[in-house]
Amino acid sequence: MFNRIGKQDEELSVCYARDTAAATCRFSVAGRRIQLVFILLLPFLCSGQGIWTQKAALPASSRGRAVAFTIGDKGYMGTGSSDGYGYSNLADFWEYDPGSDSWTQKADFGGGQRGFAAAFTIGNFGYVGSGRNALGYSTTDFWKYDPAANVWTPVAASPAQVVSSFSFALGGKGYVGTGGTDIYGASYSSFWEYDPVSDAWIAKGFYPGGSRLDVDRAVFTIGSKAYVGTGKDGAGNFLNDFWEYDQALNKWTQKANVPGPGRYGATGFSICGRGFLGLGCGGGYALGDYSMYDPSTDAWSAVPNFPGSQRWDLPSFVINDKAYIGTGEYVLMGSPAPANDFWVFSLPISPLITASKETVCTGSPVVLSVSGGLVYTWSTGDSVSTISVTPGTTTTYSATVSIYGCSEPVSKTINVIQSSTASFSYRYDPCTDACVSFLDQSTNALSMEWTFGDGETSHTYNPCHTFADSSTYSVTQKINDSSNCVSSLTLPVPFVIHQITDEIFVPTMFSPNGDGNNDVLRFYRHDNFCLKSFDIKIFDRWGELVFQTTDINDSWDGIYHGQKLETATFTYCYTVTVENGTHSMVKGTISLVR
Repeated sequence: MFNRIGKQDEELSVCYARDTAAATCRFSVAGRRIQLVFILLLPFLCSGQGIWTQKAALPASSRGRAVAFTIGDKGYMGTGSSDGYGYSNLADFWEYDPGSDSWTQKADFGGGQRGFAAAFTIGNFGYVGSGRNALGYSTTDFWKYDPAANVWTPVAASPAQVVSSFSFALGGKGYVGTGGTDIYGASYSSFWEYDPVSDAWIAKGFYPGGSRLDVDRAVFTIGSKAYVGTGKDGAGNFLNDFWEYDQALNKWTQKANVPGPGRYGATGFSICGRGFLGLGCGGGYALGDYSMYDPSTDAWSAVPNFPGSQRWDLPSFVINDKAYIGTGEYVLMGSPAPANDFWVFSLPISPLITASKETVCTGSPVVLSVSGGLVYTWSTGDSVSTISVTPGTTTTYSATVSIYGCSEPVSKTINVIQSSTASFSYRYDPCTDACVSFLDQSTNALSMEWTFGDGETSHTYNPCHTFADSSTYSVTQKINDSSNCVSSLTLPVPFVIHQITDEIFVPTMFSPNGDGNNDVLRFYRHDNFCLKSFDIKIFDRWGELVFQTTDINDSWDGIYHGQKLETATFTYCYTVTVENGTHSMVKGTISLVR
């Protein structure tokens, strides 16, 4: 008969939060004086590759010590404890759909309320078992979950009655190892394999890292290997050793230690051929760091810290090389508290190809650059980020953008023209425009140059050019200069400057005395080409109209009703409108001198 876990629970309750700036105080747990470090709200620090994004929280009780697994393109999470100390265990189970970022409640775990359980996936089924039941006792029962039927079915019980065991699946087999009973934190190093075909457990020796607790979630698999590390030994020491399991050889090999302090309650996962491990409790402090493991070099590197509160005992599942992680426990007002927030971690692959030109003349070079990853493989065979190509016909170039074991394709089509034809027309209305408008009518023009015959040039496609003098200019359009598709056209363009203002000159005096000088009153403009309308009226001093005309070419000889008017001053008023719409009315005086 086994008793409740004692010392282990006490240790689980004294993991505090630590940051680079923190305030401390003291409080008592189990009759002992304990130093507490409160989290101060600081921006989290990032380094290395990876992006954390918050997702929809688990719509159920906050919890720690839950289990999770992946089946197909869905994640499953459930059980755990809701009190922060591991006694108020839960039985609910939930399915997560990353496409809709939504949760759906499924059938409760078949073994009832459970915490500290083990879990793995084999084929289309999830397996959950062992751990602590509703009464707080360690158990051996194991259950298979069928997502298609939403049914839990009991399978062969675990040979070891333990909690906080690590678990994983490789090659169609499930594995469970280490863990502890309720003998005041006693722990074991046993290692077992589950065969779903025979529904039987087989002893596989011992975990070479020795007996330990709370290594349960600090595990991941890459290819045909599993990786396990950290945890807490029977003497209460926090560990950071790390081991690789070769299923084919049933052999463990020690690898580079996990960076940072020894820890327990950590969480591991693998994406893109790399393993990731972090969080947990180290030296009594909650941790928020994460590190990435490269199995090819047996080396660790930093990745962005977990952006939620520093915590321990939270599960994860992986869907399409994205790791989903959430719940767990953190320090709140000096005590462990469960969480229900949920996050996804991914390596940022944002493939993009840019081209110096997307349409070129045949035989012209193009520079292509790809970005958004760490490794690039072109359809040309190149493996650098920037290449130069000279396509003879329209060609699509593709590249595979990779970050470690994750990759995405991207492509860019370069359109190639074989020939081009220069062509243009022009429009000039000297009464409304100050410039000649040129309209490009060429085909396959990739570059443009205009020469206007007055020393000026332009590279716009439809320029409007003002000439300084009236003349006929030879205007040339050249397209695709310095290429195999060059073409040009030259046209004569007549340009005449006309008066487009509304000014009219009216003399102030005329002398109709027959001497041949100023015998008539005339009205003057630079030219009348742009004149639209004209109307002038001349009045004597009594306001009688003595002359009127709408023809600017008319003149007045000083005669009214057949009689020569004597020397006098007259008033005039004229209105004028030009083609561009300018309109004015002008008044003045004229002296008639005999």
